[in-house]
Amino acid sequence: MLTDTQGARFTWLDDNRILMLDFGSVKSSVEEMDKALDGLQKAMDSWPTDKPYLCLICADKLATTMWTPVSRQKSEVLMGKLPKHLHGRVAVVLKNNPIAFILRFFIERIANRRLRTIQNRVFFNRDEALEWLRERL
Repeated sequence: MLTDTQGARFTWLDDNRILMLDFGSVKSSVEEMDKALDGLQKAMDSWPTDKPYLCLICADKLATTMWTPVSRQKSEVLMGKLPKHLHGRVAVVLKNNPIAFILRFFIERIANRRLRTIQNRVFFNRDEALEWLRERL
């Protein structure tokens, strides 16, 4: 069972085939982000081996100050703990601003090179992100 935090919420979509992590609170703290990323790790660890991992991360309402070197480091740690059986897609929805273009580079270039079995893509629209994930259902 995934536990919501004060600023982040887990929701299952499409008959529990897509996991959505919504950082809805603009004032999310680093501690809340840590808890949410721990929940994401638990979901990845227990994901069925015969199903594609499909995850929608909605960070379009997250305060820009949350994108710090610490959050980048935590993301890299999470990538390093990726279970070997995991394959699929991760769609990240960001607010369209200059910081998003830096994050997009990190997510789409660096993460995709390191995570060969998981496609990562940045979107500025939730519906487009979901459509892309649903291609793998």
